[in-house]
Amino acid sequence: MVHGRDGAALSSIRKEIELAGGRSMQVSGDVTNFTDVEAARLRIEGEFGPVDILVANAGGSFTPPGPLEDTSEEGWRASVDGNLTRHSLLLRAFCRV
Repeated sequence: MVHGRDGAALSSIRKEIELAGGRSMQVSGDVTNFTDVEAARLRIEGEFGPVDILVANAGGSFTPPGPLEDTSEEGWRASVDGNLTRHSLLLRAFCRV
């Protein structure tokens, strides 16, 4: 299963997996929203069965480097959601089953 925001990149990766003889599924959704995460999990498990391995590698730098006092509230929240919230939601959805 491949997940991300870039549909063209996901399609390319999916094709490579299938050309190599594997099965794949492309899923998109907001990983900072539990409803989207849970819907993705249900779709994946409906197609492939229970998930044995979860690679929760979403995240990144959502604000330019600089002093904390120069970071906007919006930038701070984007960083927290992008690096903490999404991992918490992914783990909660996939590990509780």
